[in-house]
Formats: sequence, C-alpha cells, structure tokens
Amino acid sequence: MVKPENFQISFSNEKSVFYAGQIIEGQVKFRFLRPERAKSLTIFFVGTEATFNGPAGTKRSAEETEIFKVKSVLWNAPAGYFEARSYIFPFKVDLGAYNFPSSYEGEFANIRYKFKAVIDRPSRFGHSTSIPITLLSAIPNFVPELIVPESYSVEGTYGMVSRETLKLLVETKFRSCCPGGKLVLDVSLLPHGTKSFMGLNVKLIQEVKVNGQEKTSITLNTISSLDVPLRVDGGFEDEDDQDFIRLAVPSTTPPTISSSPRITIDYHLLVMATVSWSYAPLTVKFPVQISTLNVTMDEIPPLASGHHYLPPLIIAGQFLIQDEGEVASSLPLGPRHSLTPSLTSDVSSLYSQDSDEFDSRRRSIFQPNYSPGDIHPLNSPQEAIPQEK
Repeated sequence: MVKPENFQISFSNEKSVFYAGQIIEGQVKFRFLRPERAKSLTIFFVGTEATFNGPAGTKRSAEETEIFKVKSVLWNAPAGYFEARSYIFPFKVDLGAYNFPSSYEGEFANIRYKFKAVIDRPSRFGHSTSIPITLLSAIPNFVPELIVPESYSVEGTYGMVSRETLKLLVETKFRSCCPGGKLVLDVSLLPHGTKSFMGLNVKLIQEVKVNGQEKTSITLNTISSLDVPLRVDGGFEDEDDQDFIRLAVPSTTPPTISSSPRITIDYHLLVMATVSWSYAPLTVKFPVQISTLNVTMDEIPPLASGHHYLPPLIIAGQFLIQDEGEVASSLPLGPRHSLTPSLTSDVSSLYSQDSDEFDSRRRSIFQPNYSPGDIHPLNSPQEAIPQEK
C-alpha cells in the first residue's frame, strides 16, 4: 500500500467559516509517488450534535445524532489505479434553504461539521483525510422587531420613616449585536440626584439548554460584565457619554441557536442597580440576540429554521491530473446574488438565489457525472477527464 502525499481538502480563498445558505467550493488534492490501486474516491459532508451527561474531565457518556450526512463519489473505477502524479478533484456543496444550527463547543454539548475524503482500495484498508469547518446560521443583525425602541423599568419603595421610591429605567433601540460589537443602553436612575444608589452592573448572560435523552439541563454563563461607576449624586461619572452604557460582546461569543432540536442558546441582558436600603438590587432583564451577519433580512435568502429539512447537495466536478501550471476548472451552479459589501466584508457574493432550478437541483442528493468504468485505467490526461452522458 502506497500512502498519498499531501492528501488534503481545501476551500476557495482558504476559508474555513461558512454561512447557512451559501455554496461551498472545495478541492480534494493528493499525490502518489508510485502507482496505487484504488476503487473510488468519495467526499463526505457530516454535521453532528452531541450532548454529554457530565462536565469535561469526568467519566461521562455522550449522545450523538447526525444533523445530516451526505456524500458524493468523485471518482469510481472498480479495477482502476492512480498513477504516480498529482490529482485535483473539485466539488461544490449547495447548503440549500435550511438555516443549519451554528457550530458550537460547550461543556455539555457541541455542534460540529466536517468534510472527509476517502480513497477506497481493493484491500481492506484505504486512505482518508478530514477537515473541520465552522458553519454559522445566517442570522441578520437588523431584524425589525429588534431595532425599535423599547423601555424596561422596575421600582421599589424603601425606608421606615422617610419613604423613598427608587426607579431603574433602561431604554434601548438595538437588542441585537454581532460578536465583537457593543450593546448600547440608555440607563436612568430615578429620582435624579438621589444618593441611595450605590452601584450599577450590566451583564450579558448566555443560557444553554441541552435536551438529552435522559434529562434536560440548563446552564447559565456570564459572557460579559461591566461595573458602571456612579457620582456622589447618583449620576454616571462620564458626563460626555450622556449616560449611555456600552457593553462589549466578545468576538468569540457563539451566536443565538434556535434551529437545533437538541441544543438551544439564548441571551439576555441583566441590569442591576445596588441600593443602600436593601441587599436585593433593582433588576431589569430582557432578551437580546447575538447575530452572525451585520445585514438586514432583505440581504439574505429566505431560510427555513424548522427541524425538518433537506440535506446539503454535493456536486462533483471533472477532476484533473495536475501537471505544472494546471488549475482546477470551475463548476457552475446557477445564478447568485451579492450581499452588500459594505455590510458583509468577507461574506459577499456567496449566497445562491432562489430560482426555478433550485428544486430540480435538489431532487437527488447525488447524481453521478459518469458511470463506473469510464475512467479505467488512468493512462493519460485525456482519459482522466470523464465525459458526462
């Protein structure tokens, strides 16, 4: 058995982060130093959800289910072989119209996606290589119901002789944010000038709900926290900021996950004002969304978010024997439209449009470009390029 050199899966523009609804372009590459018998080359694309009944570092069991598992045969010759040279097998993956749950790594659960290429040999053992990717749900940041002004308030009356009513008022226009951005709040401590407020704290709380087969667990994590200094009169120290509070969202924060039946991630903001009259602070709590795309809803194609969906579609292209200066040919997949470059940076022009040919492309998970025997044996570049029938 001869092991292939540089057996790898690569993607266009060396990307490793993709969004639901996009088209993923990639290649399987390898080189043999000596001729090697082989029956087929298959590319797999797999998404899994796993839950654990205990924390990391302890003896625990895992429950893993497949979100999807699709494959495409890139090369098939039951009695074929690979010559001693380099090969390129291009492929494309249409992720379709389902908003797959985002990749996630947590203590009690994970959501993972990976590509795996397998060279099947006549004998028992073959060759394989795999590469994980980060797949994110397409969650627009500018959702109509999340960008309208809202007010949240709570009040309490304190004191035995001289009664005082204190009020915490939180106003916000944007209740969504992408990782690396900031959530902006307009906070008021009433009545103005009171000295009864001792401090103010704002927290971004992550709620992870894991639906295991045996039980459902909920974990709360503090993602970001900010202590806001107060003046003696109860106002904020930063007068130039006009009492606006900006809470940074770390760039590594996982997005909201709502399209998975096993794992749900929600976020809410917790604003707590400490008062001198009580150990219990005045607290305001409201939900927020951690988005993945700094775009409006109109700038992405409509994607289903239910738990029933079509798996992605892998389309195999004509492979090439790579000589000096050769590159893989492109694989057309129909029309596309571009996202606004100013809002999407590196995410532009990778979404496929909805069209009449969309359904016809997805009626079959895989339709071979050629039948077995079309490329046996591999003796010349001309024979190495199968013709569609």
